[in-house]
Amino acid sequence: MSKGAVHFACVACGRCCNSPPQMDVEEALRLYDSFPLAVQISVFPVGDDYRAVKDADRRKVVQQVRGTAVDLGGLQITRPTGKKWVVVLCANALDPAEEPCPALADDGKCRIHQRRPILCRAVPFAHEVDPRLSIRLHRQQYRHDCDWSSTAPVVMRDGQIVDAGYAQAYAATRDNQRRDSELLHLLWDNEKHARYDGKAIGDLIEVAFCHDYEERAPFIVLFEMMRGLERIGKLPPRYVLPSDADFYAAQANACIAAAKATDSEAAHDSFNATAGLYDRLTAEVAK
Repeated sequence: MSKGAVHFACVACGRCCNSPPQMDVEEALRLYDSFPLAVQISVFPVGDDYRAVKDADRRKVVQQVRGTAVDLGGLQITRPTGKKWVVVLCANALDPAEEPCPALADDGKCRIHQRRPILCRAVPFAHEVDPRLSIRLHRQQYRHDCDWSSTAPVVMRDGQIVDAGYAQAYAATRDNQRRDSELLHLLWDNEKHARYDGKAIGDLIEVAFCHDYEERAPFIVLFEMMRGLERIGKLPPRYVLPSDADFYAAQANACIAAAKATDSEAAHDSFNATAGLYDRLTAEVAK
């Protein structure tokens, strides 16, 4: 390895696709036919130094993820205790989170590689974390999987991402989080109109505080809230909502496929239950 340079090449082994990918909301709306989607709400204490996290690298990661949430415009709220928190909105695949990526084929390769999420394109860099820390942790975990040899392209030099493709993906993921923060503010400011089954974004945030500071719910929750913003002319044009019928049918099919693929009984039941919800909604639209 040349001085100050980090060599890396993806060998498309699929081993780092061991969990569903986080996506920005705009991207989820583009890939709604490929993933059983969830809306994800995460909350972080603004003033916490995370001393309780004993592992130094893990502590740096959560500190930097929280810092990125603040820097990229996450919703800051103050709890009744006076403690300040920052809230982050994104899309993900439906729970359970420990399931492999639904886009993996039986041979371990990505079925949607050409249109995979931008976060996947940025690997080994995570947009919420300093590139040096991000690639060091990735190398520790996948030392024997990826190509780290001197013949692989140089992707980082002296702490800076120098590969144009990775630099573009890293910057894009940060821009996407900033845009979703703007959407979160719109949902918060227009709770009267942006609702699903009587619930608003604040209700999801409350649940996150009760569930280890993260909540995932079927994407229909966010979809209908965004539909409410659309009805009052407040939905940014970059978010293009498909028809209700197309979205419900595609999500039902994605959930059924995920249920068939999983070995977990709990996951199977969860996916089938959500598929049933979308089937009922499809039937209502068809009336």
